[in-house]
Amino acid sequence: MQYFYIVVYTIVGDDITMCKIELNPHQIIKWGRREATRHPERTYELFRQPITRTGTLSFYKQLLPFE
Repeated sequence: MQYFYIVVYTIVGDDITMCKIELNPHQIIKWGRREATRHPERTYELFRQPITRTGTLSFYKQLLPFE
């Protein structure tokens, strides 16, 4: 099954903001971790959804900054 991946971020006390959609999980994880390094005040998370008519969005992983 194919999925598309969505990176979202939250700032303390704020709503979820979507920032990027990608089909390749490796590229979007790398991009999300790079963004988490640039903006340490934000919490970045990765969600995935199957490419179907009835697909549901599900949490995939927390994106931590590079050390």
